Amino acid sequence: MKILIITPSCHYKSVGAVQKDIYSTIDLLKEIGYEVLLYTIDQPGQDLSLIGEWQKFSPQNNFLLWLKAAIINWPLFDRSAYIFYQLSKDKTFVEFFNQVKPDIIFSYGNYSWPVSAAAVKIGAKFIIRSHNYEPLHFWEELSTIKKIDPLNWFRFLAKLLSEKKSIKVADAIAAISPNEEKKYKKWGREKIVLLPLVSLYKNISAPHVSKNKETLNIFYMGASYNVPFHRWGAEVLIKKIAPKVEDLMPGKFRFYILGSKLPFVNLASNITYMGFVPESEMSKFLYQMDIGAFPVFSGQGMKQKIFESICRAYPVIAPRVSLGGYTLEDKKHFIEAHSIDDFVNGIFSLNDIKLRKELSIGASLFANANFSKEKFINIFSQLCKGKKH
Repeated sequence: MKILIITPSCHYKSVGAVQKDIYSTIDLLKEIGYEVLLYTIDQPGQDLSLIGEWQKFSPQNNFLLWLKAAIINWPLFDRSAYIFYQLSKDKTFVEFFNQVKPDIIFSYGNYSWPVSAAAVKIGAKFIIRSHNYEPLHFWEELSTIKKIDPLNWFRFLAKLLSEKKSIKVADAIAAISPNEEKKYKKWGREKIVLLPLVSLYKNISAPHVSKNKETLNIFYMGASYNVPFHRWGAEVLIKKIAPKVEDLMPGKFRFYILGSKLPFVNLASNITYMGFVPESEMSKFLYQMDIGAFPVFSGQGMKQKIFESICRAYPVIAPRVSLGGYTLEDKKHFIEAHSIDDFVNGIFSLNDIKLRKELSIGASLFANANFSKEKFINIFSQLCKGKKH
């Protein structure tokens, strides 16, 4: 069976959750035995060497053509969707598509729904991989001032229409979290399959806890602090949590912040900013860590850094809102924290090596039950074997 994977422009040197999900999906589909082809939207700055053999499409930014298309087809007011509309009309793409005749199109982003037109012509199954519920993802990243701009209300509506269009035209939607799964089932129950971040199976580790030591190391990871919810989490950690922990328990905990483009300077004495840590060096770095703390109180989808840490069997402190609806139990799989004081108290509680061991075991059990390689193989089999709706 031949699968054509279509992706947005996301292939940059600083590899984030979307990229890891795409590359792990390609690896697993090939391992299962599918022939996998790749087509991507091209934008300046991408490192397409990351994805090996590929085809690319460079969209044209023509306001009048976009407006004309959107007036006829309202969901195309979502400019992200319009890029995939251009792709579906591109002569080179159409020729390539007609030549390879894939059995399945596996397209990333709910805004990629316009490509379904190409699938219909040859009877291919059209699957959309959703990473975010786009209207809320867009809205959460706006500042308060931008939220009162009527133009952004219109953009929100366009993204909502785009979401509904994706459910209508897709043969299946691979939702990334239980929260998204519930939203989409309201519009197309029989089409929705829960597919967590595929890269997680590569991170699953056995329980492990370092012996008691004078200072415990706490890590916070963000791919890039240009992403608002990563930046807001780092700000809370730097300005509120870390100083309070140091005041109440001097020298007992040290915080390490990972990720590129951190905008904050003059960090407290108990904080070390590591910057971007390459994937090849991540395991070596994390070997020195004891606890993951993630004061991420916003953001849609599935938080890769939190779930990677759980899969690596670290004791993790996080608010439930950042877990995407996954049913982790407080004080069994992680420590639930919804305020600055909750985080501080949770960190203090992890000075107890017995609790750290229990949480490491619980995290490992949860990861194996929900994100094992066998689990993903079964999900892909379910997605790919069915017929078109």
